[in-house]
Amino acid sequence: MASGTRKLAYAFGFVSLATVAWIGAHIYSLRVAPLTVKEAVIHLPRNGDQGDILDTLLSVGAVIDTGMLHMAIDRYLIGYRPGQFEIKKGWSAKKLMDQLRAGAQKEARIVLTHGRQLQDVAAKATRFIELDSTEFMTAVLDSTWLDSVGLTRQTAMTMFIPNTYNVYWSASGEEVRDRLYKESKRFWEKNSRQAKVDSLGLTTEEVYTLASIVESESKNAAEQPTIAGVYLNRLRLGIKLDADPTVIFGIGDFGIRRVLFSHLEYDSPYNTYLYAGLPPGPISMASISSIDAVLNPQQHDYLFFVTKGDGTGTHMFAKNMSGHSKNIRTFQQTLRERGIRR
Repeated sequence: MASGTRKLAYAFGFVSLATVAWIGAHIYSLRVAPLTVKEAVIHLPRNGDQGDILDTLLSVGAVIDTGMLHMAIDRYLIGYRPGQFEIKKGWSAKKLMDQLRAGAQKEARIVLTHGRQLQDVAAKATRFIELDSTEFMTAVLDSTWLDSVGLTRQTAMTMFIPNTYNVYWSASGEEVRDRLYKESKRFWEKNSRQAKVDSLGLTTEEVYTLASIVESESKNAAEQPTIAGVYLNRLRLGIKLDADPTVIFGIGDFGIRRVLFSHLEYDSPYNTYLYAGLPPGPISMASISSIDAVLNPQQHDYLFFVTKGDGTGTHMFAKNMSGHSKNIRTFQQTLRERGIRR
């Protein structure tokens, strides 16, 4: 072999070895070498793209090698999956991309706590997820969906059972709605609740509605079964409920602290001083204790109750108007002794 040819062969061999070495180092860097420098939780929006992955990882300081991150996205990431992802320190570029490509999300939490109106509940439910409250309410109040599950705009609140639920951070309004509705159905199936609903001759929506009134009258769980018994007695006898909280809800002025005679004349289907039976739907989210109080009411002959006025939030009960009038006088005397003028 001529010396020139041998030199050329050696040169090609050297280049080939260098290329192999470079490729090997490149593969090692992507597959083995640590890329992530800290633990972090990142959020990739539903309407985002691969650019959001780069920007988000850099913004939280999870990755500082921009060039390697660019190469990893180009080489390994196929498509884009939104969601909340937990990043561990010391992951290789391939490990990171595998997690994002698989859509291995870290679940988020929805916390349902007491809310007076649907928009209040929606705002609380969407605090820790991408979904905004307006989009969620649109899904909940969709007329086609409501018809399919036997609910109305007035009874939609009955699908919300106070609890903590895990969902995907990027879940749509429909997905969250369907999850919460499914959980509410499970709630009624537990502890013989549906059988108890049937024994009362009511629907689950009616039980929830009555529970919301009980909830508004007293937060004292020990007293709620007694109050529930009063209202169930009145319903059974065809006596109007005369519940002050329903009047306030109908007016829509939740700053009212004392219901006056003028308020009782306000014409609303929620005014149980004007209309017999239950209102069209709940007047707030009902607690589990108030729901169970309606399902397990105290058996008694009481038809009336009034607050004691002693600051405990508890009530006095009576079987007739005479006893009720006496309790009202006691209540007024207690306020006078406390120096409270109403």
